[in-house]
Amino acid sequence: MGGINSGRRQTSNKRRVENCLCLDICTLNNEQNYFSENILSLSWDTTLLCSPERSNLILYLDTSLIKFESRILCEQRIVPSGKTEFYNIDIEYTYPNFGGTRIWFKCPVTKKRTTKLFLPIGSTYFASREAYDLVYQYQYEAGILPHVARKQKLEKQVQMINGYYARPKGMHKKIFTNIISKIDTAHNLSMVEMDLYTNKLHTHWSKNPIE
Repeated sequence: MGGINSGRRQTSNKRRVENCLCLDICTLNNEQNYFSENILSLSWDTTLLCSPERSNLILYLDTSLIKFESRILCEQRIVPSGKTEFYNIDIEYTYPNFGGTRIWFKCPVTKKRTTKLFLPIGSTYFASREAYDLVYQYQYEAGILPHVARKQKLEKQVQMINGYYARPKGMHKKIFTNIISKIDTAHNLSMVEMDLYTNKLHTHWSKNPIE
């Protein structure tokens, strides 16, 4: 007979997004206009991500080639070891129906469009979540309590002020209302889910007492 969680989809051996460095094109495009500087410098303290050695990763992005060749030249340097890698990240553009231009990274591995690239500790290049087969923490938790995990995921999309949900700046009211409705549904289902799981644990340990 299997244990209390037998039959669940296992993701425990996969690396987590939360334990990776993240390069987000949306954040860069909002905070530092790509076309205002030719060189952007980003740095991370890798000890915050359980790296075995205390070091900093510095990423220099040469954006001068975006207009002409639709690519960014990356110089990735580890301090204090001095290990350096050079590689390109291609850029793609799409033109939404509501106007404007949307800029994307093109994953160096999968060649697919994405807004985020990740660098797991011990890896060499930034690439997409699909390329590294990464999972979010909630996906691991969802194997046991999916509605609890879904509620937590939805709550990250809104703000919490004095114990109440608040609409983030820039979010459309209709989208906010829809998210709150989904949170309420997930909350109700999660309460039932927690009761069932608690009863299941109680039954399991009643039949298999710890000696």
